[in-house]
Amino acid sequence: MVLKVLFYIFVSCLVIACPRDGKSEPIYGRDYYAVQSKYWNINATLKYRMNGTMATGNLDNTFGEKLDNVRAVIANFKPTYHRVHLINGPCIRNQRCGKYEIGYGYNKSSFDKAVSQRNPKILKYVRDRTALYRTLAGTFLDTTFIVSPELEHDLSKNSWRILADEIRKVWPGVLLSNSPDGGISIERYLGSWIERHGNTPQSDTDISSLDGIDATQINIDAWKARVRNAKIAYVWQGTDNCFSNGWQDPRLRTVCTPGHLLELLAHIIDLVPAPPKFTGKQCKVIKSFKDPEIWKPAAEYASNDPRSYKPVLITSAFRKDSVNVLASTGGLLGKLGYYSNYLNQGNRYYSGYKGGTGQSGYEFQKSAVASSGSPWAFLQQNGYCEGPIITGRRQGNFK
Repeated sequence: MVLKVLFYIFVSCLVIACPRDGKSEPIYGRDYYAVQSKYWNINATLKYRMNGTMATGNLDNTFGEKLDNVRAVIANFKPTYHRVHLINGPCIRNQRCGKYEIGYGYNKSSFDKAVSQRNPKILKYVRDRTALYRTLAGTFLDTTFIVSPELEHDLSKNSWRILADEIRKVWPGVLLSNSPDGGISIERYLGSWIERHGNTPQSDTDISSLDGIDATQINIDAWKARVRNAKIAYVWQGTDNCFSNGWQDPRLRTVCTPGHLLELLAHIIDLVPAPPKFTGKQCKVIKSFKDPEIWKPAAEYASNDPRSYKPVLITSAFRKDSVNVLASTGGLLGKLGYYSNYLNQGNRYYSGYKGGTGQSGYEFQKSAVASSGSPWAFLQQNGYCEGPIITGRRQGNFK
């Protein structure tokens, strides 16, 4: 009887994320939507793997046709799951699909109608792309592939089922993801998992992706608490769709996630120890870092701006001069240069501006560990200090 129970638990753990340390926890992953882009930095990507068990994902064909980079990611990271969306639903809804996409020329209602009438071109496209991923999966037997017919779709239940059936014709038994936009077609047809996007997924969520919500702009621990019952939880950041200032054809976007940000995102969910006391000699006064002060690990600017995706501090606590970043033992990790006042709510300081030392958020964090053994850091100007903070995560909000 005991052996039967253990076998049941083992089999269940192959299907769902089993509790660890008495708490339910998803398998975390990275949603590399634009990994097929010819501008994607695949070499940097392969350097930075999340700790522990991992999942990966991509949006097929929108950024490029070839699967070389998808193959490289799976071969290198050996993820437990890899989820692929075959069709770009948002471009259909917004009528911005490229001519190379199967949704080109449709809006959400006309595409749903075409699928419901079993448009042969659409069905063949789904079968053909599914076949490519089935062939790819044959090389990676330890990775479970999950196929989503359409990203954030607006399909009726009947239409979604038609696409799901086409996938299963080519790949019998493959796990499916149902990724609706809002309340459309919420069902587990053929055992599909429900996929939700954003920062606050519903309770029925099996796969949660931050798609649309920048991981560097939110309270990561609060998000982790909200997705604790999901099976998979994907970290996403805007440059995972490659950078564009306003909308731009995905295949023309040349600035994709830089290496230092790939590293930060691979570690943004890492467990951190309790904050230490400051034992250096620079701080005569130490105050907690709290709202409405803000630390962003990755400021959003054009790629040729030295501040781009480097830390920014917004606070009224310091004067118009550089701010030191210190380890908990007092070691100097680097500096932030003063830039300007911000909306009369505080001054802005940047790692990537003159007077700053140019480190990324996670580089500060790594240096803190090397210097003191702790990832926590303190901000200092003259004898006044604030902290501790984790420099590789967003801290604080305006009210």
